[in-house]
Amino acid sequence: MSGKLLLSCRALGHYEELDEGDETTRQWDVRDLSLNLHSRKRCQVVCTTAEQEEAVWRLLHFKLKPKAGGLATASGVHPCTDEQIWQRLSPGASLRESLASKLFEERPWLGGRRRFVNTLMDHLEMTPEMQRSSPSRLKGEMRDRFQLVLLIAARTRLVLLRKLLKSPDGRVQELLGQWAEGYLGGIFAFGKNLPFVCTHRLHVVADGRCHFEDLTTSVEPS
Repeated sequence: MSGKLLLSCRALGHYEELDEGDETTRQWDVRDLSLNLHSRKRCQVVCTTAEQEEAVWRLLHFKLKPKAGGLATASGVHPCTDEQIWQRLSPGASLRESLASKLFEERPWLGGRRRFVNTLMDHLEMTPEMQRSSPSRLKGEMRDRFQLVLLIAARTRLVLLRKLLKSPDGRVQELLGQWAEGYLGGIFAFGKNLPFVCTHRLHVVADGRCHFEDLTTSVEPS
């Protein structure tokens, strides 16, 4: 049974116009992208080229105007990316002060139960001194871990994941998987090797055509 419809695309496309002598041709990054994403659904996005991935990322985040078709979100749904999550922080605030904002949950869901964000930071070995410092001082794996805490605690309904999926930190990947599989909103996850199971897959092939697959109904060939 599908949850609430969050985002819908219909024949969405984007291309670049190339001048070739006396003619202008279209080079499609993405075309014929049609899908519906509901709450509690996770869609893996696999593209053939980096240019295609960037185009799909920006289209789904409403940062690139489509050249064909259209897309829309349900009322009150605003796509948020794991890269954008830092924009929710107040300049000069410490880690703890940042998470006290109304943009974040004090006790977000993780692994089937609510966790205090301070307890979550302790679990990720973020020391009390670190929690009282500015996020700008974080480097490497600790920056990834705090970014994960922000994602888990953020009040969101539709998330695009890319940066955190590339983190080499095994703890980040483990908790990211736990969070994703219990997340009540919708997820677009960009990449091939994911730390959680997806319900759908969007595959963009070399000529830009898109194939949207429901993985919950697929039958393996005998």
